[in-house]
Amino acid sequence: MVFSSLLFMYAFLPLTMICYWLMPSLRAKNIVLLLASLIFYAWGGPRYLILLLLMTLISWLGARIIGAVESHPKLRTLTLWVTTLLQLGLLGYFKYAGFLTTISHQLTGWPHQILSVALPIGISFYTFQLITYTVDVYRHDAPAQHSYWMVLLYAALFFQCIAGPIVRYQDVANEIMHRPTRWNEISRGISRFAVGLFKKSCLS
Repeated sequence: MVFSSLLFMYAFLPLTMICYWLMPSLRAKNIVLLLASLIFYAWGGPRYLILLLLMTLISWLGARIIGAVESHPKLRTLTLWVTTLLQLGLLGYFKYAGFLTTISHQLTGWPHQILSVALPIGISFYTFQLITYTVDVYRHDAPAQHSYWMVLLYAALFFQCIAGPIVRYQDVANEIMHRPTRWNEISRGISRFAVGLFKKSCLS
């Protein structure tokens, strides 16, 4: 599903907005956004939704540990490194495993069967978003989020998960948990979306 598709513009986006506005509390609105984001992501590759959930779990646990061991700087640093290397390792496997096994096969004949690994949608964007989350907690730029689902919402938001831009957690943490609703901002958002859609449809 892409933003310029009829399915997104006339079904997914209106239904998401209607459900969002009908919710009485910010918690309920966040649940709507999370469910919509997971559906949006799964639409293009449902089997890789598990990978997104796993990588979010790694960053959530890493940040919780970092936040809980303030008096142990070496353990905090080690946790940051382990979390980051796990995220980059998963990213590297999906992006480069096929390429590296092809090169190895051509040079040495091993392995006999070249790996064929499909690249999950948006993996680069949400990997680096999750890394910035743990880094922000490590640097005390943002507190560790207690709710796994709110970290998942940060990583999976459908309007930026698959195409970016990468947004630091400290810049949106307050918006996720305490954002107000202002009609002027809604109007500005609709205008920006319309202009972007025009550029995407007519100029690209």
